[in-house]
Amino acid sequence: MRSDESGAFPKRIAALVPPEAVPGTVSGPVRQLTALARGLQGAGTDCLVVAFHRHGQPPSAFAPYLQDAGVRHCIVEDRGPVDWRVASQVGTVLRRWRPSIVQTHGYKATAVAYLLRRLRLPWPWVGFFHGTTTEDVKDRFYHWVDRRLLGAAERIVVMSQAQARAFRHCNGRVRVIYNAALAPPPAAGSPAERERLAALTGGLGRPIVGVVGRLSPEKGVDLFLDACAVLAQKGLAFSALVAGDGPERTRLEAYLREGAESRMRHKL
Repeated sequence: MRSDESGAFPKRIAALVPPEAVPGTVSGPVRQLTALARGLQGAGTDCLVVAFHRHGQPPSAFAPYLQDAGVRHCIVEDRGPVDWRVASQVGTVLRRWRPSIVQTHGYKATAVAYLLRRLRLPWPWVGFFHGTTTEDVKDRFYHWVDRRLLGAAERIVVMSQAQARAFRHCNGRVRVIYNAALAPPPAAGSPAERERLAALTGGLGRPIVGVVGRLSPEKGVDLFLDACAVLAQKGLAFSALVAGDGPERTRLEAYLREGAESRMRHKL
Protein backbone atom coordinates (compact mmCIF):
# COMPACT_ATOMS: atom_id res chain seq x y z
CA MET A 1 0.00 0.00 0.00
CA ARG A 2 1.38 3.40 -0.97
CA SER A 3 1.51 6.12 1.64
CA ASP A 4 0.79 9.00 -0.73
CA GLU A 5 -0.20 9.84 -4.27
CA SER A 6 3.42 10.30 -5.41
CA GLY A 7 4.02 6.55 -5.24
CA ALA A 8 6.68 6.89 -2.54
CA PHE A 9 7.12 3.83 -0.38
CA PRO A 10 5.97 4.34 3.24
CA LYS A 11 8.77 5.61 5.47
CA ARG A 12 7.49 4.19 8.77
CA ILE A 13 5.45 1.07 9.43
CA ALA A 14 4.10 0.07 12.84
CA ALA A 15 2.98 -3.55 13.21
CA LEU A 16 0.80 -4.72 16.12
CA VAL A 17 1.17 -8.41 16.95
CA PRO A 18 -0.79 -10.61 19.39
CA PRO A 19 0.48 -12.29 22.55
CA GLU A 20 2.24 -15.64 22.18
CA ALA A 21 -0.22 -18.47 21.59
CA VAL A 22 2.19 -20.73 23.46
CA PRO A 23 4.18 -18.85 26.15
CA GLY A 24 7.90 -18.78 25.45
CA THR A 25 7.56 -19.39 21.70
CA VAL A 26 7.75 -17.16 18.63
CA SER A 27 4.84 -17.59 16.22
CA GLY A 28 5.07 -18.00 12.46
CA PRO A 29 3.51 -14.58 11.73
CA VAL A 30 6.08 -12.90 13.99
CA ARG A 31 8.94 -14.69 12.20
CA GLN A 32 7.54 -13.61 8.83
CA LEU A 33 7.07 -10.06 10.07
CA THR A 34 10.60 -9.92 11.48
CA ALA A 35 12.07 -11.05 8.16
CA LEU A 36 9.96 -8.43 6.36
CA ALA A 37 11.03 -5.68 8.77
CA ARG A 38 14.69 -6.48 8.23
CA GLY A 39 14.22 -6.38 4.47
CA LEU A 40 12.34 -3.09 4.61
CA GLN A 41 15.02 -1.53 6.78
CA GLY A 42 17.51 -2.28 4.03
CA ALA A 43 15.19 -0.48 1.58
CA GLY A 44 14.95 2.64 3.72
CA THR A 45 11.70 1.96 5.60
CA ASP A 46 11.74 2.02 9.40
CA CYS A 47 9.63 -0.58 11.22
CA LEU A 48 8.31 -0.71 14.76
CA VAL A 49 6.82 -3.95 16.11
CA VAL A 50 4.39 -3.45 19.01
CA ALA A 51 3.96 -6.83 20.68
CA PHE A 52 1.32 -7.59 23.32
CA HIS A 53 2.33 -9.66 26.33
CA ARG A 54 -0.18 -11.28 28.67
CA HIS A 55 0.11 -10.17 32.27
CA GLY A 56 1.42 -12.91 34.57
CA GLN A 57 2.97 -15.00 31.78
CA PRO A 58 6.72 -15.76 31.58
CA PRO A 59 8.85 -13.06 29.95
CA SER A 60 8.00 -12.56 26.28
CA ALA A 61 10.00 -14.56 23.75
CA PHE A 62 9.26 -11.87 21.18
CA ALA A 63 11.52 -9.23 22.71
CA PRO A 64 14.83 -11.17 22.55
CA TYR A 65 13.93 -12.54 19.11
CA LEU A 66 13.29 -9.05 17.74
CA GLN A 67 16.33 -7.69 19.57
CA ASP A 68 18.60 -10.32 18.02
CA ALA A 69 17.17 -9.49 14.59
CA GLY A 70 17.85 -5.79 15.05
CA VAL A 71 14.18 -4.82 14.73
CA ARG A 72 12.85 -1.85 16.71
CA HIS A 73 10.11 -2.96 19.07
CA CYS A 74 8.18 -2.34 22.26
CA ILE A 75 6.17 -4.63 24.54
CA VAL A 76 2.70 -3.62 25.77
CA GLU A 77 1.21 -5.50 28.69
CA ASP A 78 -2.19 -7.07 28.07
CA ARG A 79 -4.29 -7.96 31.12
CA GLY A 80 -7.00 -9.89 29.30
CA PRO A 81 -9.47 -9.91 26.42
CA VAL A 82 -11.33 -6.83 27.64
CA ASP A 83 -8.35 -4.77 28.82
CA TRP A 84 -9.06 -1.76 26.63
CA ARG A 85 -6.32 0.22 28.38
CA VAL A 86 -4.07 -1.49 25.85
CA ALA A 87 -5.58 0.75 23.16
CA SER A 88 -4.58 3.84 25.12
CA GLN A 89 -1.01 2.58 25.54
CA VAL A 90 -0.71 1.66 21.86
CA GLY A 91 -2.19 5.02 20.87
CA THR A 92 0.52 6.79 22.88
CA VAL A 93 3.23 4.71 21.19
CA LEU A 94 1.84 5.46 17.71
CA ARG A 95 1.50 9.19 18.35
CA ARG A 96 5.18 9.30 19.27
CA TRP A 97 6.26 7.05 16.37
CA ARG A 98 4.01 8.70 13.75
CA PRO A 99 3.86 5.78 11.30
CA SER A 100 2.92 6.02 7.63
CA ILE A 101 0.93 2.77 7.96
CA VAL A 102 -0.31 0.62 10.86
CA GLN A 103 -0.45 -3.16 10.38
CA THR A 104 -2.39 -5.53 12.62
CA HIS A 105 -1.99 -9.27 13.14
CA GLY A 106 -4.50 -11.18 15.29
CA TYR A 107 -7.84 -10.35 16.85
CA LYS A 108 -6.49 -8.28 19.78
CA ALA A 109 -4.42 -6.09 17.50
CA THR A 110 -7.45 -5.75 15.21
CA ALA A 111 -9.65 -4.68 18.14
CA VAL A 112 -7.06 -2.12 19.27
CA ALA A 113 -6.74 -0.65 15.76
CA TYR A 114 -10.53 -0.53 15.45
CA LEU A 115 -10.83 1.43 18.69
CA LEU A 116 -8.07 3.82 17.61
CA ARG A 117 -9.84 4.29 14.28
CA ARG A 118 -13.00 5.26 16.19
CA LEU A 119 -10.84 7.81 18.05
CA ARG A 120 -9.84 9.19 14.63
CA LEU A 121 -6.15 8.40 14.67
CA PRO A 122 -5.05 9.36 11.17
CA TRP A 123 -2.81 6.56 9.94
CA PRO A 124 -3.94 4.08 7.25
CA TRP A 125 -4.66 0.62 8.64
CA VAL A 126 -3.72 -2.64 6.88
CA GLY A 127 -5.23 -5.65 8.65
CA PHE A 128 -3.73 -9.11 8.14
CA PHE A 129 -5.93 -12.19 8.50
CA HIS A 130 -3.87 -15.35 9.11
CA GLY A 131 -6.71 -17.88 9.27
CA THR A 132 -8.73 -19.46 12.06
CA THR A 133 -8.56 -22.17 14.67
CA THR A 134 -11.51 -24.15 15.99
CA GLU A 135 -10.20 -25.43 19.31
CA ASP A 136 -13.01 -24.04 21.46
CA VAL A 137 -15.92 -21.61 21.51
CA LYS A 138 -13.72 -18.78 22.79
CA ASP A 139 -11.32 -19.03 19.85
CA ARG A 140 -14.19 -19.19 17.37
CA PHE A 141 -15.71 -16.07 18.93
CA TYR A 142 -12.42 -14.18 18.75
CA HIS A 143 -12.02 -15.07 15.08
CA TRP A 144 -15.58 -13.92 14.40
CA VAL A 145 -14.79 -10.58 16.07
CA ASP A 146 -11.56 -10.34 14.06
CA ARG A 147 -13.37 -10.78 10.73
CA ARG A 148 -16.07 -8.28 11.66
CA LEU A 149 -13.71 -5.51 12.79
CA LEU A 150 -11.26 -5.95 9.93
CA GLY A 151 -13.92 -4.51 7.65
CA ALA A 152 -12.94 -1.05 8.93
CA ALA A 153 -9.37 -1.32 7.59
CA GLU A 154 -8.22 0.40 4.37
CA ARG A 155 -6.72 -2.89 3.18
CA ILE A 156 -7.22 -6.50 4.30
CA VAL A 157 -4.43 -8.98 3.54
CA VAL A 158 -5.28 -12.70 3.49
CA MET A 159 -3.26 -15.85 2.83
CA SER A 160 -5.44 -17.60 0.24
CA GLN A 161 -8.21 -17.16 -2.31
CA ALA A 162 -10.60 -19.02 -0.01
CA GLN A 163 -9.99 -16.44 2.72
CA ALA A 164 -10.46 -13.64 0.17
CA ARG A 165 -13.93 -14.98 -0.60
CA ALA A 166 -14.82 -14.64 3.08
CA PHE A 167 -14.14 -10.89 2.77
CA ARG A 168 -15.81 -10.33 -0.60
CA HIS A 169 -18.19 -7.89 1.07
CA CYS A 170 -15.25 -5.49 1.57
CA ASN A 171 -15.55 -4.01 -1.91
CA GLY A 172 -12.16 -4.71 -3.43
CA ARG A 173 -10.05 -3.83 -0.40
CA VAL A 174 -8.75 -7.41 -0.02
CA ARG A 175 -5.32 -8.50 -1.23
CA VAL A 176 -3.94 -12.06 -1.25
CA ILE A 177 -0.30 -12.50 -0.20
CA TYR A 178 0.72 -16.14 0.10
CA ASN A 179 2.94 -17.20 2.97
CA ALA A 180 6.62 -17.09 2.15
CA ALA A 181 9.11 -19.86 2.92
CA LEU A 182 11.81 -18.30 5.07
CA ALA A 183 15.38 -19.55 4.75
CA PRO A 184 16.69 -20.22 8.28
CA PRO A 185 19.86 -18.40 9.32
CA PRO A 186 23.02 -20.55 9.42
CA ALA A 187 22.90 -20.91 13.20
CA ALA A 188 19.13 -21.26 13.65
CA GLY A 189 18.16 -23.03 16.87
CA SER A 190 20.36 -24.12 19.74
CA PRO A 191 23.36 -26.40 18.99
CA ALA A 192 21.86 -29.13 21.20
CA GLU A 193 18.55 -29.01 19.31
CA ARG A 194 20.31 -29.13 15.93
CA GLU A 195 22.38 -32.13 17.06
CA ARG A 196 19.26 -33.94 18.29
CA LEU A 197 17.46 -33.34 15.00
CA ALA A 198 20.47 -34.50 13.02
CA ALA A 199 20.63 -37.71 15.09
CA LEU A 200 16.90 -38.37 14.61
CA THR A 201 16.95 -37.84 10.85
CA GLY A 202 20.34 -39.36 10.12
CA GLY A 203 18.97 -42.89 9.83
CA LEU A 204 15.90 -42.01 7.77
CA GLY A 205 15.73 -42.86 4.11
CA ARG A 206 15.44 -40.10 1.54
CA PRO A 207 13.40 -38.28 0.47
CA ILE A 208 11.99 -36.97 3.75
CA VAL A 209 8.58 -35.30 3.63
CA GLY A 210 7.22 -33.58 6.68
CA VAL A 211 5.21 -31.06 8.60
CA VAL A 212 6.80 -28.51 10.91
CA GLY A 213 4.46 -26.40 13.01
CA ARG A 214 1.90 -26.23 15.78
CA LEU A 215 -0.18 -29.39 16.04
CA SER A 216 -3.68 -27.94 16.01
CA PRO A 217 -6.82 -29.05 14.14
CA GLU A 218 -6.73 -26.45 11.35
CA LYS A 219 -3.22 -27.59 10.27
CA GLY A 220 -4.58 -30.85 8.85
CA VAL A 221 -1.72 -33.05 10.03
CA ASP A 222 -4.08 -36.05 10.03
CA LEU A 223 -4.56 -35.49 6.28
CA PHE A 224 -0.78 -35.47 5.87
CA LEU A 225 -0.58 -38.82 7.66
CA ASP A 226 -3.35 -40.25 5.47
CA ALA A 227 -1.51 -39.07 2.35
CA CYS A 228 1.70 -40.68 3.58
CA ALA A 229 -0.15 -43.95 4.17
CA VAL A 230 -1.52 -43.88 0.61
CA LEU A 231 1.96 -43.27 -0.82
CA ALA A 232 3.39 -46.12 1.27
CA GLN A 233 0.65 -48.48 0.02
CA LYS A 234 1.65 -47.60 -3.55
CA GLY A 235 5.17 -48.82 -2.78
CA LEU A 236 6.92 -45.45 -2.72
CA ALA A 237 10.01 -45.33 -0.48
CA PHE A 238 10.22 -42.23 1.70
CA SER A 239 10.34 -41.10 5.32
CA ALA A 240 7.71 -39.04 7.10
CA LEU A 241 8.57 -36.43 9.73
CA VAL A 242 6.24 -34.47 11.98
CA ALA A 243 7.94 -31.85 14.16
CA GLY A 244 5.95 -29.73 16.58
CA ASP A 245 3.67 -29.72 19.58
CA GLY A 246 0.17 -28.59 20.39
CA PRO A 247 -3.34 -29.70 21.40
CA GLU A 248 -3.57 -32.32 18.61
CA ARG A 249 -0.41 -34.22 19.56
CA THR A 250 -2.07 -36.86 21.75
CA ARG A 251 -4.82 -37.49 19.19
CA LEU A 252 -2.34 -37.76 16.32
CA GLU A 253 -0.16 -40.22 18.24
CA ALA A 254 -3.24 -42.33 18.96
CA TYR A 255 -4.26 -42.09 15.30
CA LEU A 256 -0.90 -43.52 14.27
CA ARG A 257 -1.12 -46.35 16.79
CA GLU A 258 -4.63 -47.26 15.59
CA GLY A 259 -3.70 -47.91 12.00
CA ALA A 260 -1.78 -45.35 10.01
CA GLU A 261 1.57 -46.36 11.54
CA SER A 262 1.41 -49.88 10.13
CA ARG A 263 1.05 -48.48 6.60
CA MET A 264 4.02 -46.10 6.81
CA ARG A 265 7.68 -46.87 6.33
CA HIS A 266 8.91 -44.34 8.87
CA LYS A 267 7.30 -42.32 11.59
CA LEU A 268 8.91 -39.70 13.84
